Amino acid sequence: MVERAFGLTNSTQFICLQALAITANKIIKNNYLVKSQQPDSVNIALILMKLDEIDGLATEDLPYLKGISGTEILVSDILKCLK
Repeated sequence: MVERAFGLTNSTQFICLQALAITANKIIKNNYLVKSQQPDSVNIALILMKLDEIDGLATEDLPYLKGISGTEILVSDILKCLK
């Protein structure tokens, strides 16, 4: 349903999921507590609260993201929004 409304293709959906996975990996890696050998769940939760502020479908041409370069662009944009 969403893909019809916004014109998203299967490859665009894959790129978005891949970008979110890479972003999550970077967030966890940057918020890892060496002493306790665990992620800082409090800080990660605060960062993730900012995700509701991201509205890429309204500001970006998501259907035109292609390949690894599209993934890297999307990861960069998401990380900028979370700062």
